[in-house]
Amino acid sequence: MKAEERKELKQNTLVATVEKVGHALKQGPSRRSVVVVGILLLLVLLYAVWQIATNISEGRNSKRNLELLTAGSPEDLKQLIDKQGDTIQGRAARLQLARQNLIDGLGEGDRDSGEDRRGILSDYKSGAELLRRAAESFEKLAKEYKATPVLVQECYYGAGQAREALGELDEAVRLYEEVGKASPKNDPGPLAEQAAKAAQRVKDRKAELDKIQQQLKKS
Repeated sequence: MKAEERKELKQNTLVATVEKVGHALKQGPSRRSVVVVGILLLLVLLYAVWQIATNISEGRNSKRNLELLTAGSPEDLKQLIDKQGDTIQGRAARLQLARQNLIDGLGEGDRDSGEDRRGILSDYKSGAELLRRAAESFEKLAKEYKATPVLVQECYYGAGQAREALGELDEAVRLYEEVGKASPKNDPGPLAEQAAKAAQRVKDRKAELDKIQQQLKKS
């Protein structure tokens, strides 16, 4: 093909392309273009809605966290639990209340020797009730925190302490052993070691109590 013929062919092709573009502009945007633009606008709208919802959620979480940090007594924690329900902060409040009940329950009954016996008995009863609440809360939270091993360990250990103090030794051993099961294989951590020692201590104590009971029966 000669150079003049090639030049003429290119010119004809260019003219045809320009005519097609002009024809398309006269007809307006294509259906495909409209769909693409519509999708883009929808995505922009969804992003804006998501951003607004995120900001609102963060604001609520900040308020809940502040309420949790300022809850200084069991009564405050109970009110927060009722208010927050099954939220992260509500669950954290339940965990904190269980810790407090365990501490108070283990400390109940420590009275001076000269105090009235009925008062001491009342303290032991209230302490036992606090320990029972702590155990039940810890056991429930252990299931709810299953995605966070360190909290699962704490819950089982706390429940084991409460059950041991209540004299429920078989259950205490089971809970202490659950701490080890919930621990990471490669790094059990110090709490798993403490729980193993506690389980063995309770087993030894139970064996000693059983021996005493058998001796009492014989006598």
